[in-house]
Amino acid sequence: MNRLQNNLQNLNIDEVLQTPENTPESNLDDLIQHVEDMTLKHKKQTPYPNLNLEVPNIYCRQYFDDEDFIYMRLDIPTELYNKVEVFSDGDISTDSIFTFLSNVSEEEYDGTTFNRFQLVSFLFSQVRYYYENEESLEELHPFLFDVDFMEISYKLTNLLIENCIFDPDNQIHQHLNDYEKEVVYGCGLIIHQIRLIVHSYQQLNITSMNCIIETHQERLIRLVNNLCVCILYFKFKGDHMVENGYEADTEMDTPDDWKIITEM
Repeated sequence: MNRLQNNLQNLNIDEVLQTPENTPESNLDDLIQHVEDMTLKHKKQTPYPNLNLEVPNIYCRQYFDDEDFIYMRLDIPTELYNKVEVFSDGDISTDSIFTFLSNVSEEEYDGTTFNRFQLVSFLFSQVRYYYENEESLEELHPFLFDVDFMEISYKLTNLLIENCIFDPDNQIHQHLNDYEKEVVYGCGLIIHQIRLIVHSYQQLNITSMNCIIETHQERLIRLVNNLCVCILYFKFKGDHMVENGYEADTEMDTPDDWKIITEM
């Protein structure tokens, strides 16, 4: 200990705190090279996830391709638009659709379905407002999503996974026709990609739609839209069958006015 104290006391401060001019040339070169290497490494790093979002066509053959649920922008069936039109005295705007869906949510409150349906109503209205304003948006005035949009989207997928099965060949879906089985499979594809995108950004502590890269934002908006469309299809198509006394028939095709609109 005494030897250590003596060494410390005898240190020449002028030699320890050398300026760059007084540093040996080799050390200075090493320092410069280290700084350049670290700078280059930092520039190569990206704050955004590099995601593999490719979708092979595996299941859907007759009505859709698997890719349709990812790359196409789907829309609710014509018959559902008709219901909104009747409810809103001819108005089928996004405001009217949201009001219609909210009214249905309140009427059918049961503590669980209400929660999921409220999330769908909110998310669907958000993406429709975005698409309605997409062409008129300017760079200085981008569309601002709700701060919880990504979190709510992820929460919806959690609720769906907990309460639904997205294997179309599962026995629980044996009463569905081929069209509906393809939609079930498509829902599973959509949910997987939503969770992949949102979770990847959550790992980086990025939770706002307005902070993710444009390609991921565009895809996530489309995925959330398509998931909402599929959920609304099953909800209102099922209600229509019950109200009119129709029984499930695996051999009967879904009527055209109840099919999801794909020409978007």
